[in-house]
Amino acid sequence: MTAEQGELLRQIEAFQFEDGECSLTFVARLARENGWARSYAERVVREYKRYVFLAMCSNVPRCPSEDVDAAWHLHLTYTRNYWKQFCGEILRKPLHHEPTRGGRKESEKHVAMYDKTLLAYRETFGELPPTDIWPPSAQRFGSDIQQRKVNSAANWIIPKQPIQRVFQITAALVLAAIILPGCGDGFNPFELKGVEFLYFLVPAMVVAVVLGRMLRWALRGPGPLPADEDNPLTWEQAAYLAGGYPRLTSAAIAQLARDNVVRVAGDSLEQGETFATNRSSVEEAIIKQLPILKSDLKSVHDAVEATFAHEASRLEEDGFAIAKSQRLLAGIASFMPLMIVIVGFGLPRLF
Repeated sequence: MTAEQGELLRQIEAFQFEDGECSLTFVARLARENGWARSYAERVVREYKRYVFLAMCSNVPRCPSEDVDAAWHLHLTYTRNYWKQFCGEILRKPLHHEPTRGGRKESEKHVAMYDKTLLAYRETFGELPPTDIWPPSAQRFGSDIQQRKVNSAANWIIPKQPIQRVFQITAALVLAAIILPGCGDGFNPFELKGVEFLYFLVPAMVVAVVLGRMLRWALRGPGPLPADEDNPLTWEQAAYLAGGYPRLTSAAIAQLARDNVVRVAGDSLEQGETFATNRSSVEEAIIKQLPILKSDLKSVHDAVEATFAHEASRLEEDGFAIAKSQRLLAGIASFMPLMIVIVGFGLPRLF
């Protein structure tokens, strides 16, 4: 990399998509439109800028990944920012977006172009491109191109894999219900009655619960991401993620008691000897409720929830917490195998 190219990379990486304060930033809009966590959208923007650098330093066309292309599409809608400031002042020449014309030859050309882009990435930056943003070409031109924009207010977005597992378990149970009665002299749970059948039903229920918990765990994805270590949690965020609003309330009261801002007097919480200064919004919400009786804890929880609700939503957007729709789906997944066992096997034998 020449000194001139190094300076260009520095300017591209430092480029801002907004002038001044903005309620809905480029990263936030990108995350919202694609259903991504904000931390993932930030990583995609970084990779988009790297892609632009590769395109500027090459005499042949470069092909972006699907997610990088989504960032590019969004940037193109910021017409003044893109054409005047980015292309005109930073790149100093236009960077056009040219979609495929379709057909087998075009497809083969873009696959080869993408593979060469991945190679150029490794050679230029001295590291492998992150595979969650830059997947192999087989995925880039396979499942990735099936992405669609969906109105989440009118539609439920349910991952296929956990649901497929539920159907597989259901099919296995139905198949067992069909085959086992015809097993001749072999073991047939449908011939068992009363207590004897319970010896079969209870272990089957345990297995069903385990399978349900496995499905629930699968829905908690995607798990740790490379950029997560760059997002340290505050004590409030950690308390909320550990136990919701009750744990957050307890942690805030503990913080205030430690600093003698509040003190325990019998069954109530009263003003302490230290004057409250530079306290967090959650702590201030509790201080406003003083004195607090044991019977007032519900109102304290409500005040904490109202104060922290916006931050809780941001944690969901960033992928640190499970959204309500995901919690509902995970709950259904936990108990669906159990209900299948009870309804399919238990009720016919017990009544």
